[in-house]
Amino acid sequence: MNKQRFALSVIAGFVFIFAYEFLVHGILLLPTYETTPHLWRAPEEMGDYSIFMFAMQFLMSAVLCFIFTRNFEDKGIGEGARFGAMMGLLLGLAMFASYAWMPISIGLALGWLVTTFVEIVILGVIFSLLYKKA
Repeated sequence: MNKQRFALSVIAGFVFIFAYEFLVHGILLLPTYETTPHLWRAPEEMGDYSIFMFAMQFLMSAVLCFIFTRNFEDKGIGEGARFGAMMGLLLGLAMFASYAWMPISIGLALGWLVTTFVEIVILGVIFSLLYKKA
């Protein structure tokens, strides 16, 4: 494993995840979240949990990057997109499944599925551009 490229990929992935999730959850889906305020922490309370959110985003980047490196063949962006599509579908379906036990709209569940899929495909491309074998 190329430890320097791995670290660079994890950090870049974390920055992307942070920005993407702010855009998706903080702007695009915010009106949908506002229709079910009883399910979410109050905005003024969210700051108390931001360190948890940052840690989970960092760990998501690190774990996905580690999995990516296990089968890395240096075949370019397509390799990253394929990895991202597989992982994105898995994680997106896990998010979509929340519809079964949470009183959310099907639109929000589908939004989570689609945005998670897109997020992880882009993350896979980022990894394919940054990670190289030692």
